[in-house]
Amino acid sequence: MRTSRKLIQILVPLLTVALLSGAAFAMMASNTVPGSDAGSGSGAISGYR
Repeated sequence: MRTSRKLIQILVPLLTVALLSGAAFAMMASNTVPGSDAGSGSGAISGYR
């Protein structure tokens, strides 16, 4: 009984961290920005010397 309690004390935090890490990765992977033409081309910038 003592070893199973120790095992639970180790596994629960590890599984919690794994679950939260997976959820954070999934959220970041789904957070996308549409493409744009920013930075392409050339032109004068007013007020810049």
